[in-house]
Amino acid sequence: HLASVVESANDIVVSMDPSGVILTWNSTGETVSGFSSWELTGKHISTIFPADHAEKLRDTLRSVRAGDRLKHVEANLVAKDGKDIPVSWNFSPMKDEREQIIGVVGVGRDLTERKQLEAQLIQSAKLASLGVLAGGIAHEIRNPLGISSAAAQLFLENPEDEKLREECARRIYSGIQRASQIIEGLLKFARPSSKRMESTDVNKVLEDVLELTGKQIITQQITIKKSFSSLPLIMADEKLLKQVFLNMLLNASNAMPQGGTLNIRTEKAGDHVKIVFGDTGLGIPEENLDKIFDPFFTTMPVGRGTGLGLSICYGIVKEHNGVIEVESAPSKGSTFTIKLPVQGQGIVPLKT
Repeated sequence: HLASVVESANDIVVSMDPSGVILTWNSTGETVSGFSSWELTGKHISTIFPADHAEKLRDTLRSVRAGDRLKHVEANLVAKDGKDIPVSWNFSPMKDEREQIIGVVGVGRDLTERKQLEAQLIQSAKLASLGVLAGGIAHEIRNPLGISSAAAQLFLENPEDEKLREECARRIYSGIQRASQIIEGLLKFARPSSKRMESTDVNKVLEDVLELTGKQIITQQITIKKSFSSLPLIMADEKLLKQVFLNMLLNASNAMPQGGTLNIRTEKAGDHVKIVFGDTGLGIPEENLDKIFDPFFTTMPVGRGTGLGLSICYGIVKEHNGVIEVESAPSKGSTFTIKLPVQGQGIVPLKT
C-alpha cells in the first residue's frame, strides 16, 4: 500500500542512503526527469544536478544527516535531454526504531509552470510601470526633438551662416542622441528577460534607472539625494534589479504627492550590499505593514495600481537570496532596505 502511495504521488519521491546514493526513484521522477529508476539507482543524487546547485544539495544532505528534521532547497534537476528543470525539494531523515538515521527521503515539486507564471507577472508589472512613466517619458523625448526641430529651422532660414550651421548640426545631433538613449533605455527595460545572473555593479544599475526616471520625479517637486559607497560586484540579473529599483522610485514618488525628499543610499554591510530608499512621504499605517508585499494589495485608487509591484520586488530579491525590509509610520515617511549577498567579487570604485 505504501509503495502504491509513493508511485501515485504527483511529486518526485526519492529515497537515498545517508550519503545520498539513490535507492528508489518513483514514476513521477521518471516522467519529470526522463531517467528511469534503474538508470539512477546506485548513483549519488548530485549527479543529476548542475555543478552550481550540486554543492548546495550536498550541504543540505549534510544538515539532514546532522539531525535537521526537514530541509527545504530550490535546486534545478538536469533532465535526460539536458534541460534544467526548477524543482523545490524537501529532504528529511529516515530513522530506525533506535532513532538512528538510516537514509534520506527527498520530495521534489516541478516548478516549471510556476516559474512561467512568475515571468508573465513580472512582464505585466514592467508594462504597468512603463504606463505610469509614459507621460514623463513623452515629455523627455519631446524636449530633445524640439531642440533639434528648432535648430533645423534656423539652419534652413540661414543656410549661408557657416558658424550657425555648425552649431545647428551639433544641437540636432545632440538632440537625436538624447532621444535615442531614452528610447533604448525603455526598450531594454520593456523586453522580456530570461534570468541571467552575472557580475553586476549595483551603483551603475541605480544610475541607469535614475537616468530613466529621475527628471520625471524631480518635476513632482521631489528632491533626490544620493549617497553611494564603493561596492563589490554581486551576482545578479541586471534587468530584474532595474525593475526592483524602478518600483522603489515609483512607490516613493506616489507616497509624496505634495513633493518631498527621496534619499537613496548604498553601502557594504558585512557580506551584503545594502540599498536604502527613504522618503518623507505619507507613510504606511501599522495595520498595513504586514500586507504590503502581498500580491494585489494596494491602497491606490482603482485603476492607478495593480498591487503587484512590491510583491514582485519581494520575489525578485528573494530569488537573489536577498531580503527586503520596511520601516514606516504615518506622516513620517517610509524606508525600504534591500540587502543582496556578495559572492567574493572585487570592489568597484565610484566614478568621479
